[in-house]
Amino acid sequence: MKLILKRSLAAVLATAALGLTAGFASAGNLAYVPLGSDNKLLIVDTEKDSVIGKIDGLPAVHGLAKTPDGTFLVAGSYEGRSTAAKAPAKPKGVSAADHAAHHKKPKPGAIKPGAEISTLSIISTADNKVVRRIDVPGAVHHVAVSPDGRFAVVTLPSEDKVSAVDLKTYKVVANFATGTMPNYAAFSPDSKTLYVSNADTPAGCARAGENTGRHIPGRR
Repeated sequence: MKLILKRSLAAVLATAALGLTAGFASAGNLAYVPLGSDNKLLIVDTEKDSVIGKIDGLPAVHGLAKTPDGTFLVAGSYEGRSTAAKAPAKPKGVSAADHAAHHKKPKPGAIKPGAEISTLSIISTADNKVVRRIDVPGAVHHVAVSPDGRFAVVTLPSEDKVSAVDLKTYKVVANFATGTMPNYAAFSPDSKTLYVSNADTPAGCARAGENTGRHIPGRR
């Protein structure tokens, strides 16, 4: 039984690491694995090769990253919903007014008619609770957190862009157009440049705070 568990767990982690399913994040000896349509994360003790817990209530959780200090996880949902749909449940400890502010109806023209939004969940690793939920304009494929811990960036393939979230204010502070179907994103060590790979076009490069539109030839 132990051998079967190890093989199954190794397969899950290897698949996630290869990018064949959702990304995963690690902190210390713990690894967090998104389970997509199961709407939860598994918490894995990598020293014991065992699942030690789970975090529920994360719709279609897919992209996942942790802050550099390991304090928070940033989890994206690959399930979109109408801008008119009901907002997700308010996390405990967040005021009704603050929650409503993060999920208020978009201003006219802010999101194209009929477009979908999804929810980014900020999770405390201290107690595995969701502390904030933030709406972003499209289903989230993957998540990257800047090395300085200030910003989280999510790729939105259906919208051909990425969104940047300020992790101090928990607000979307920028939306950058990219090539077709942005897939992965990675920051430079100084947190000033964001590199985005696109499924159908050459890789793109966007400097934080400024979309340069510069393309770097990719290999297939």
